[in-house]
Amino acid sequence: MNTVEAAWEILKTAPLGKLPLEEVFLEDALSRILGEDIFAPEDQPAWDTAAMDGFAVRTEDIEKTPICLKVSQVVFAGEYPEEGIGPGECAKIMTGAPLPKGADAVVPVEDTSGFGKEEVEIYRKPEPGSCVRKKGENIQKGELLLEKGERLTPKEIALLASFGISRVLVVSPPKIAVIATGDEVVPFERTPRLGQIRNSNTPMLKACLERLGTLPISLGVASDREGDLLEKVKQGLSYDGVVVTGGASVGERDCVEKVFKKLGVSILLHKVRIKPGKPVIFGVWEGKPVFGLPGNPVSAFVSFSLFVRPVILRLLGGHTHFEWHTLKLEMGVSPPKRESFLPAKADYLKRTVQLLPWKGSGDLVTLSQANCLARLPEREVAPLELIQVLPI
Repeated sequence: MNTVEAAWEILKTAPLGKLPLEEVFLEDALSRILGEDIFAPEDQPAWDTAAMDGFAVRTEDIEKTPICLKVSQVVFAGEYPEEGIGPGECAKIMTGAPLPKGADAVVPVEDTSGFGKEEVEIYRKPEPGSCVRKKGENIQKGELLLEKGERLTPKEIALLASFGISRVLVVSPPKIAVIATGDEVVPFERTPRLGQIRNSNTPMLKACLERLGTLPISLGVASDREGDLLEKVKQGLSYDGVVVTGGASVGERDCVEKVFKKLGVSILLHKVRIKPGKPVIFGVWEGKPVFGLPGNPVSAFVSFSLFVRPVILRLLGGHTHFEWHTLKLEMGVSPPKRESFLPAKADYLKRTVQLLPWKGSGDLVTLSQANCLARLPEREVAPLELIQVLPI
């Protein structure tokens, strides 16, 4: 079986196709993946700006304090001063207002005799540039503003809006088919008969895919008959990718790998030495990613988090790195049979993590209480030993 590192290397080099790009309004671009580098169209700030309410001064006029200066003008935010200030003069200025010509610092109002007079007394000598946001100090025209592959969050939306960029080129969201398998699986809204279970995997996987910026398409539940699954996977291959859950192992009715091969899917990965999630399958068909995940819901979730997610992000052209944290495991554990990724609860302030009382791959209750997956190596882990955790 492949180690998890070997599996990740396979995912990194799999021959995936490219998705088309589309231009969207900035207000519709939240969570989309940027399809091109964006460069600053102008300096920011566009001029020297007051960082505080106070008085714009020429520092060369202030040899010692206190000193009295003439207030020659008032500058509010939204105005641009046409006149500069001369020797012995200053300008009353508000936060965000451009500095008049000649001024090289701002004295905060609390370091003066205050507003409302034709003259002001300065109590503290400022350094040149004090309380001033210099032109281009944030970024200069032509510098890289945002890199291709970045996901647009509210802070990037605000940044682009501040430069007047109203439309952006983003990656078109791929349509990913989701198929559940098993004669025992019924729609989650239906009351199951004895021996049946509700389909929790499809809504879970659709939610996971939607959070990544895809358009998941449910193709329902395939029975354990090979022909039924083959028809659904064939339909799924008309989209941009396929995720099948259940039937990925080696049981008598587990036929996912066989169906994939019959349809010409190039199988690049089958089985990873981890718990849970060992029987994961990954292949490519005409540049489209195709996955077979375990049927147990916790195994399906772990497999998605470790293997499907980075491939979908690669397909989108986004950044695929995992955001691991290193925390102290509160209680030691005996050596697991395989490297394990178990539901756990991390305290990121205390830098500790505790395993939850997981009852197996069908235990969605414990998974719902977890905020991370704890990565346990194939050896004994001592109390308070550092381990990696993956936020979920």
